[in-house]
Amino acid sequence: MYNLLFDPYVGFGLIVIVLIGFYLYKIKYREDDENPPMTVDDYVATNGEPVDMVVLDATRCNELGAVILVYDHTLVVNGQPIERSEVTGATFNNGAVPYVDNRYQIVLTTTMPDHPTIHIPVGSEATFASEALQQLNQYLSKP
Repeated sequence: MYNLLFDPYVGFGLIVIVLIGFYLYKIKYREDDENPPMTVDDYVATNGEPVDMVVLDATRCNELGAVILVYDHTLVVNGQPIERSEVTGATFNNGAVPYVDNRYQIVLTTTMPDHPTIHIPVGSEATFASEALQQLNQYLSKP
């Protein structure tokens, strides 16, 4: 009876498949390592000091995804600048679904055709989401 596992060609083929898979995995994740996400400090160093910073997640407050940087006429959300005149409204809601705990989010409605609404996760506390929205609304209501 012929045992396929001890065939040298099959063993060599399996080794080649594993090495190709490892090579493709390293290529995919090498791009992420070469371009780390921009931090708040990096953004401020290149674009200037903001007027204020609305913290959305206190545990990650140096990441651009966890804060909203407020400039005179611009908001920076997830590293993307949005003109304050393009924001038509801001509110917060509970984006939870059944079997998942509360996930509050700030929802910005804009006049941008490609992003009419922007959902920004805030966390699981309604009071924290409300306070972050109040801080944000102070700057949205200014002329």
